Amino acid sequence: MPHGWGYFTLKNGGVIQGNFVDGLPFSHIRKINPNGSYFEGHLENWQETGEGKLTLRDGSYTVCKTWVNAVPHGIYEEYDSHGKLIFKGTKVNGLWQGPCIIHTKDFTIEGNFQAGEAVGNVTKKYDNTSVYVGQVRGADLLEDGLGRLTYIDGRVYEGQFSRGVRNGTGKLTTDDKTKTVDQTWKDGKRV
Repeated sequence: MPHGWGYFTLKNGGVIQGNFVDGLPFSHIRKINPNGSYFEGHLENWQETGEGKLTLRDGSYTVCKTWVNAVPHGIYEEYDSHGKLIFKGTKVNGLWQGPCIIHTKDFTIEGNFQAGEAVGNVTKKYDNTSVYVGQVRGADLLEDGLGRLTYIDGRVYEGQFSRGVRNGTGKLTTDDKTKTVDQTWKDGKRV
């Protein structure tokens, strides 16, 4: 029965490193999994429970104050292998839930979600500094419904979007705000 600082090899080939009391992991522990990932934090009944950080083999990691049986609960953060924040919020059964911030390679989106779908308007900031405020649909978070897109050059389009492009009626305001034109669009092209 381990007691004090040491290593404990699990049946699955994983290793637990840290302090043990009466044969059980105690205090801050590192659990190294057979797949190369590792968890640093609190274990209870040999499972990730409480505050901790799970680092995957590729260097990406998840930080959460409320792990329950090796699953993050409540608000947590995910980072890519370069340390860039890619998600902050809550997931339930792997789906975005409540207020979330999601970073992709092309944009950052902030909004409220229910069962993985955006509820109401979101703010979507593109890396080129264009900003969309409006409705999005699906896991790819494409503009869909009513929205307002402010382009990098200052032009503003307010109107209908479908599958990420202007589709339907809308108004385009020039960059100097001197002219607004009603327009009709189909599949991203003016008709």
